[in-house]
Amino acid sequence: MFLGLAYGLLFFVLVVTGTPIPGWGIYSFTSHYQNHNHIGDLWGVVLLVPVYNLLRKRKNFPNLLLLGTGLFFLLISLSRSAYLSFAVALTFLLIRLGILPKFRRVFIFAVIISVALFIYASLVKPTFETRIYFIQALLGFRYYPFGVGLGNFSVISKMFEGPIFGLASYSIYVHNIALEAISGLGILGLSFVFWLFSAVEDVFKSSKQNIIFASVFIFLLVNFLFDRTYVVPSMLWLWFMALGLAQKSNA
Repeated sequence: MFLGLAYGLLFFVLVVTGTPIPGWGIYSFTSHYQNHNHIGDLWGVVLLVPVYNLLRKRKNFPNLLLLGTGLFFLLISLSRSAYLSFAVALTFLLIRLGILPKFRRVFIFAVIISVALFIYASLVKPTFETRIYFIQALLGFRYYPFGVGLGNFSVISKMFEGPIFGLASYSIYVHNIALEAISGLGILGLSFVFWLFSAVEDVFKSSKQNIIFASVFIFLLVNFLFDRTYVVPSMLWLWFMALGLAQKSNA
């Protein structure tokens, strides 16, 4: 929550002053078109806290303030990965708490809002063209069965920079943490994929006392499967910390 508030403040400073900053930060725009900002991906994590508290009938001003602030940052970020991640994490939260039937209207409303925001964001930027990297990573496995080294996906992306299925795009990141590992490490990257499946299975078995941490892990996992936020140290550390806390009572 502290990181969310700090980066949120920096975002407002950026907007008001127009101060030029590196495009890889959490609170900075990721393109010259200013149609994507990772502040929504971070605040999607923060938003799970007031939602969890409100679902547990802990209604107070701080929770309502965080809820409103989180929804605001989600809206202005135009991050479709954040919308999808929050919808999946909220579903997980409701199911694990065993209150999905009770809060069915809340769930339906949240899904409708998430879909509406996703469609709205898709109107101002491409969808399939920016994820052609997934196919590039899979095709690159044929030529580099032992990978090109982590952080070197641009080697593969440049090979297939021409049109695939009528789409052409280039990137230095796959925007998918599993495919990033496979393109970088090749066959050895499959060990990471196996670990990832094991971690997810363990998180789903986590106790109800650790549900909030499990939902944060699920949010970030989905986010890492559709965005390059896994290269942001703050996001990656939050992911591993959430995993450890979710597994705390499973040993």
